[in-house]
Amino acid sequence: MKEKTRDNFIYLAVAGAVVGAFTLFGIYAVRTTGTVPDIPGAILWGILSTPVIVALILERFWKHRRRHALWVILIAAASINVSAMVAAYSYQWNPPVILWSTMTVLWVVVVFVVAEKFLSREHGD
Repeated sequence: MKEKTRDNFIYLAVAGAVVGAFTLFGIYAVRTTGTVPDIPGAILWGILSTPVIVALILERFWKHRRRHALWVILIAAASINVSAMVAAYSYQWNPPVILWSTMTVLWVVVVFVVAEKFLSREHGD
């Protein structure tokens, strides 16, 4: 598969995940409350950032896609991001977008550094 085609599939999957998450939230909200409320900032950020983090990791470490270690790293990164979203929503914490952005960028950098060290050490690259 060509690199451009692969990247387009990854972007399409991310867009599909975001649209699916918004759709599920809308269905859930309508069934429980009868209306579609404003989406809280924590949930909105989690819906947008989690698929993007997964896509960035997949794009960066695509050559390791058949290794279980990469999938463990992906699941851990997504789980921690979703946990942060749930915790922020539970405590009604709604920080400014710049703070969410900063935390997410720092989290992605940490994941990239750990994944690079772990995958290259294990594979001998």
